[in-house]
Amino acid sequence: MIGIDSADWKLVDALVAQGRMPSLASLRERGTSGPIQTLVDFPLSPVIWTSVATGKTPAKHGITWFLVDQPDGTRVPVRSHNRKAKALWNLLAERDLRSIVIGWWATYPAEDVGKGVMVSDALGFHGFGRTAREGDDQHKTWPADLFPKLEAQVPPEQQLSQEFVSRFLHLTPEQYRAERFDPARSAQHDPSNPIHLFQEYAVTAQGYTAIAEDLLTQPYDLFLIYYEQVDSFSHLFMKYAPPKLGWTRPEDAARYQDVVSEWYAYQDELLGRLLTKIDLDTTAVFVLSDHGFKSGERRIRSEELVDMRTAHLEHEPQGIFVAAGPGIRRGAKVEDASVLDLTPTLLHYLGLPTAKDMDGKVLTGIFEPGFEAAHPLAYVASYESAKSDDKGGKPAEDYGKAELAENMAGLEALGYVKSANTENPAPAKTAGESPSAAPATRSTTTWPASTCGRASSTKPSPSSRRLSL
Repeated sequence: MIGIDSADWKLVDALVAQGRMPSLASLRERGTSGPIQTLVDFPLSPVIWTSVATGKTPAKHGITWFLVDQPDGTRVPVRSHNRKAKALWNLLAERDLRSIVIGWWATYPAEDVGKGVMVSDALGFHGFGRTAREGDDQHKTWPADLFPKLEAQVPPEQQLSQEFVSRFLHLTPEQYRAERFDPARSAQHDPSNPIHLFQEYAVTAQGYTAIAEDLLTQPYDLFLIYYEQVDSFSHLFMKYAPPKLGWTRPEDAARYQDVVSEWYAYQDELLGRLLTKIDLDTTAVFVLSDHGFKSGERRIRSEELVDMRTAHLEHEPQGIFVAAGPGIRRGAKVEDASVLDLTPTLLHYLGLPTAKDMDGKVLTGIFEPGFEAAHPLAYVASYESAKSDDKGGKPAEDYGKAELAENMAGLEALGYVKSANTENPAPAKTAGESPSAAPATRSTTTWPASTCGRASSTKPSPSSRRLSL
């Protein structure tokens, strides 16, 4: 499963028509595609991607914002042990199946995935700050001893050449040298500098792709990789894309007008690199986004996006969905798909029953009739147990104030908070949250955990099917 945050069909279709996204176009031609519905009341990346991986709503999985409360009243970024429901990689590990997970939201500290591999989101940069990059290296990957090898594949920010950057940012060599992040000049990047942010996000995408190319050579049952960059660059630069908006400065539009479209094209190149490592005759590939993003005349004035209550208004409620591979219909259109449907659908494809306490459904319409006839739907009450919140991740040390300040500054740069008060940053209400229901301090631990049923002892029958998700 290849997650591309915020990818939108309007932009994809325009670029496909120009021949600039051949990898996704080819995948769509040989498979099933269409829109996928987001979580309208919780249009935030850590929330939605956790629902993708669990098949459950935020009320059950417990992740409801970017940060969680600490006993001393401060907040830290969400971590794997804040999730109150099992994710796909937990379910497969319990059944001796092998998952490989790269960069997925809220996966630090890395969880014990048995025979599998987890590269947590602490290995790269997030669009709202460093998250746990300064955390304990022993908790950034599973197994822990893989960290040195995998971390070495993420380039440093200063490695980005002027030639590469000029494809996206219209800067002279002198401007790039003067404004880029350079550790020889400063030990820390500037989260208010869009060029510094571009460097961070770009090297993260490059590093995760290199790691994926390496790990795709190993056996697996389920492979998941997440790319955040389309979303981050859309928040930062969509306002400068053509047609020019009257309220943007001409000099900024000249610099940044092509960042989003060029990154879509580059993201397709990264997708193409992964597809060369995958045999679509034996392996199914799913590509999806968590929501879309407003473009053209639907864009919103920057001054209206003052905090988290309004920043999500840049999102569109539908993202992209593409599936191709053995047993999946060719040239078909998916209907009524939701981000909650991925986990039930993947469990079904892998020969496992879906759980009745999941909020999504199996997307039966994407499969060929012969596949469905040979693989009837099966269900269990739940995969959770009395210790469903103990998923193997080990809490790491608390974040320091400097790192929390950096995270809050990153959130501010993308429009999710109005100001960065690191002593006690007060988040705004999420979309759909009534004033009377809003707690004084937003916490992802205020939602109840899902009702626990008996853990299923169902074992999968041997299957040659596997997934790149």
